[in-house]
Amino acid sequence: MLSAGNLSEKQSKRHNEESGLAARATPYLLCSSKFDFEIYRLRFELVPVDPVILPRDNKANVIRGAFGTIFKQLCCGSVCQSCRDCPLRAGCAYADIFEPSPPPDSCRLSANQDIPRPFVFRPPPDSKTRYGAGESFSFELLLFGKAAKYLAYFVVAFRELTERGFGIGRARCKLRSIMIQERSKAWSQLYSDADQCVRRAAPSSTVWELMSRATHRAEKITVEFVTPTELKCDGHSVPVPEFHHLMKRLRDRISAIGCFYGNASLDIDFIGFGQRAETVRRIDYQTTWVDRRRLSTRTGQRHSIGGFVGRFQFEGDLSEFMPFIYVGEWIHVGKHAVWGNGQYHIADLT
Repeated sequence: MLSAGNLSEKQSKRHNEESGLAARATPYLLCSSKFDFEIYRLRFELVPVDPVILPRDNKANVIRGAFGTIFKQLCCGSVCQSCRDCPLRAGCAYADIFEPSPPPDSCRLSANQDIPRPFVFRPPPDSKTRYGAGESFSFELLLFGKAAKYLAYFVVAFRELTERGFGIGRARCKLRSIMIQERSKAWSQLYSDADQCVRRAAPSSTVWELMSRATHRAEKITVEFVTPTELKCDGHSVPVPEFHHLMKRLRDRISAIGCFYGNASLDIDFIGFGQRAETVRRIDYQTTWVDRRRLSTRTGQRHSIGGFVGRFQFEGDLSEFMPFIYVGEWIHVGKHAVWGNGQYHIADLT
C-alpha cells in the first residue's frame, strides 16, 4: 500500500485531493475539503411607488413573512394545503426552502427536529420606519447550497411581492435591481427592471474558502454581535454566553446546513470539539439584551425573537475554531437567523 511519504510531489498532491485533504488546507482545518457548500450574497434594491411603512426593528420579519406567502402561492396555488401530506412534495421549491424534511432513509437526520432554512434575510440597516415614494432602500438575502437552484423563484416572488405591496397599508414598490457580491468583494448586477432578465450567478464564497482563511495561530478575539442573538444550552437561553456556547451552536448550524443543502456531513469529533472550546475563556463583555417579538400570521401568536447585542472578548487557543467563526460571519448563529438575528463580525483578532 502506498503512503503519501513515498509518492512523487505530483502523485502526493493527487493522493491528498482524493483523500479529501485539499492542497489549500490550513493546519487548523479539522474537516475534509469534501465538506462544502456555496454561499450567495444578494442585495435587493426597492423603490416605493407608495410610501412604505415598516416597523423600526422587525423589518426582516415583515419582508420574510410577505415573501413566504407569495412564494407558496406561486409554487402551490390553492391545491396544496399542507406540505406534509402533499403528493408533489418531492422537488417542490416551497417545501425545499420553507418546510424541509430529512431524507426518510437517514435515522440521524430524522432525529433533527429543527432543520435550518437555507437562507437569511438581512433587513435595511437603518432605523427608519417610513420610506417615501421614490426613496429607495435595500436589504440583503443570503442563500446556502442547493437553495441557489431556486434563485429564479426568489426573483419572481419578490417582483410579485413589490407589485402587490407589503408593510402597513400594502404599499407598492418597484424592484429596481438585484446585485450579487462576487468573490472579489465587488458587486455585479444579477437583475434589472430595465430588461427584467436574470443573469447567471456565481457563488459569493464557499464554506471551504472561508474556513481556509484561518492560516495563523490566534489567541485573542473580539466578536461584535450587531443583531439580537439568542444561544441556547440544554434548552435554556444563555443571556451572557461563554465561548463554548457560541462554538457549539456554530458547529451544529454549519454541520446541519452542509448536511441538508451541501454535499457532505461535517466529519469532526463533535464532543471533543466542544470540550476544547470550553478551555477558551471569556475575559470581557459589554452587552445589552434586546426584547423583540413577532406575530405569527399562521397561528396568531406572538413569539420572542430578542437576544443580546454587543461585544465579547475571548482568550485561549482559538486556532481550531477560527474556520467556524469565519463561516459564521456569513451564515449567522443562534435562533431566528432567517430574520437576520445572530449576525456578528470579528472586531479584533491577535
